[in-house]
Amino acid sequence: MKERAEVLREDVRKVLKDSTELPETLNLILTLQRLGLDYHYENEIDKLLHHIYISDYNDKDLNLVSLRFHLLRKNGHDVSSGIRSSNQDQISDQMF
Repeated sequence: MKERAEVLREDVRKVLKDSTELPETLNLILTLQRLGLDYHYENEIDKLLHHIYISDYNDKDLNLVSLRFHLLRKNGHDVSSGIRSSNQDQISDQMF
């Protein structure tokens, strides 16, 4: 049983390392945190979040922006809560 658990942990670790798309990576990290399994992958998650923190992202997708903001803030990265003008226009459009 323990061997099977270790094999599965290594499979998830490989999926984390191979994730290249931002939405996929953010959703995977969020899922692991919600399941309470993120402690098995702290180093991998920290590396991915640092890469996400320093990289550009599509600020047109509000779901992606909010998920990125949530995960980075939750994991100790200093992320501004300011809204860019393009996002304000999109929020205004969605409200009405």
